[in-house]
Amino acid sequence: SSLEDLERGELQMDIVQSDIAAAAWQGQPPFETPLKQLRSVITLLTQTVTLVTQANSGIKTVSDLNGKRVNLGKPDSEAGQTIRTLLNNCQIPESSFAAVLDMDEEAASLALKNGEIDLFVSVSSHPVEHIWNLASREKLAFVELTGACLNEITKNNPAFIQTTIPGGLYPNVTQDARTLAVKATLVT
Repeated sequence: SSLEDLERGELQMDIVQSDIAAAAWQGQPPFETPLKQLRSVITLLTQTVTLVTQANSGIKTVSDLNGKRVNLGKPDSEAGQTIRTLLNNCQIPESSFAAVLDMDEEAASLALKNGEIDLFVSVSSHPVEHIWNLASREKLAFVELTGACLNEITKNNPAFIQTTIPGGLYPNVTQDARTLAVKATLVT
């Protein structure tokens, strides 16, 4: 990974999500050993965990994902690792989904539009162009993280913060959605 390259001195700086930096520092998966030379320089921006679905999907919270086709992103990507950490903390096994896909976000947007998946995950700063484009043509909803799930992950992992995606930020998406975010951080 780029953080391991940084630790070895092959890079001088990197931009990484705060939850990934915390996992690297602590030697948690996917890192086999703690990266104790890692230093945070500055937080650059917030990246919101956004669970995107069709408004008529019936998916309101993560507990509604059982038996659904979901795109979690590439397992080795920062976003893929972030959503898998979230699911683990919310005690939602990937085996509970009808299908788990690993498309990039733009391909997942098209798959959602075409009815090939029920939900995709984005970990980005809003507004996101491909979500905006999809919302301008489709009625979308953002799935909320609520109660124990939301509180458990912020208690167990301080790299996550609670946030809200405001209704009206995207065309045709009128409801606020409580969720989590991580910080994009410049590290040395």
